[in-house]
Amino acid sequence: MNRKKKILLVHCHEVSLFPPVLSLLQNLLHNGHAVTLIAKDDPGHISISSGNIRMIQIHSPRRRTAAGELLLHGRFQKELRRIVRSEMANHDILWTTTDCTVRELGKEVLEHCHIMQLLELIQDIPLFPYQNTIMLHIEAYARKAWKVVVPEYNRACIQQAWWKLDRRPVVLPNKPYELESGSGGSDTDQKRILELEEEMRAETRKILLYQGVFETDRDLSAFAEAVRRNRKHYCLYIMGRENDLCRKFRSRFPEVRYIPFLPPPMHLSITRNADFGILPYIPEEAFHYSPLNALYCAPNKIFEYAAFGLPMLGTRVPGLEVPFSRYRMGICCERNPAEIEKALETLSLDYDNWSRNSRRFFDSIDLDRIVEDEILEEYGE
Repeated sequence: MNRKKKILLVHCHEVSLFPPVLSLLQNLLHNGHAVTLIAKDDPGHISISSGNIRMIQIHSPRRRTAAGELLLHGRFQKELRRIVRSEMANHDILWTTTDCTVRELGKEVLEHCHIMQLLELIQDIPLFPYQNTIMLHIEAYARKAWKVVVPEYNRACIQQAWWKLDRRPVVLPNKPYELESGSGGSDTDQKRILELEEEMRAETRKILLYQGVFETDRDLSAFAEAVRRNRKHYCLYIMGRENDLCRKFRSRFPEVRYIPFLPPPMHLSITRNADFGILPYIPEEAFHYSPLNALYCAPNKIFEYAAFGLPMLGTRVPGLEVPFSRYRMGICCERNPAEIEKALETLSLDYDNWSRNSRRFFDSIDLDRIVEDEILEEYGE
């Protein structure tokens, strides 16, 4: 059995916005490791039931002007690196969670036993904000890392080829570690959830749910049109942080029920009351990510839907077609209303079997085994 480790987990964002990072944190604590978490969250807003954890809150620079933010960004990097350098005197492993986190730490990661986790498929990342000409050359950090961790098999193969890694990255799927959805959050959030649950349970139509970000590589229009054409039998709920794309979509489809962002894992109270899960991925460039990022998607929502036995509807991308075909838990179709209507009819006619297969997919992944036996097993031997 692995001896318990002292792990410095660094996440230059809010853990509450990244369910896979919350899952990792819960996993490490459940298995007895001592974790110091550096993140932007208020410690009281992170849903942790128990474990040996210490939290250090960091604050990102506030956006003013581009030049002003670059100066503040440099100060932020310097302070973060100082904290990590000091903390690593008493920790075994430095575990970074995103490509942006590696950028902020820079060469500091080279001084320690470093686990480099990636939540997206990337070739490189800009060295600093507001430009995409000068790059970090993040592959150099990956080659020096003790382990590289990604959430999907094809991504592991692609990252190894792009970066010429000696070892294929370990695959740690974006499966939630805990499904308790009622703890944490504000009283307002709790009240809102109770009202939404009551509303969804009273709905006589089948509920299609999309939860996640609203970006150009997640076009929901064809799904909304299919539901509109079958409004007597189906309705569509969408859940996530509102932005311009979301507002334009809601203006076009006012009948769609919008649920504002709920901090994980509270959002699972909504997931458990849906009937079908939607995964509308389109291969195209977004931010500094390759179009392959959506093609070989690794959504945490596929596991969140599966946890509650939701049959799924997705677009024709390998990241969905492979698990859907293997477990017969959902259907991938072209992005047009007629195809989506046919898929919905197929799923509805044999709903119980599709639902059981969805849960079987969820149960097929053992996160403890992956973290303990594939990621941490060699340390200290």
